[in-house]
Amino acid sequence: MSRRVTFYWKCPKYLEYKQLWCFTDWPLITEKAYNRYVAIEGSVLTARDDSSRLVGFSRVVSDWCQYAYIQDVIVEPNYRREGIATEMLSMMIEKVKIKDIHFLALFSTFEGEELYRKIGFETPTENVPLLLIGDPLPKS
Repeated sequence: MSRRVTFYWKCPKYLEYKQLWCFTDWPLITEKAYNRYVAIEGSVLTARDDSSRLVGFSRVVSDWCQYAYIQDVIVEPNYRREGIATEMLSMMIEKVKIKDIHFLALFSTFEGEELYRKIGFETPTENVPLLLIGDPLPKS
């Protein structure tokens, strides 16, 4: 990394998150939903520059028994290609390994696919992930 960035296992304030999220084309979650992230201690990893500005965000979602998923890897465009996403991924993978979890998955954007493959993620050949997509999902 050419600029100094520090990593924290801590959820940022919603406004900071919202400002970083605008660099994606994903639908923004509500502040109420975001506050549920805060309740899951140690699941959100952030990157901050020397001025403490949020420049990276990622999270790992897990049952902490067998399965884990990496989600929402975001790096501010001016900080991309400096190793921030790679370091966040490495830190999340290490956290999952320490917990002895044997299944780690993620859904990739086309833009992020090359990075994930370099780290060792592969497209499954036996099982195919299926998504139920709706806004909002139907209630039972």
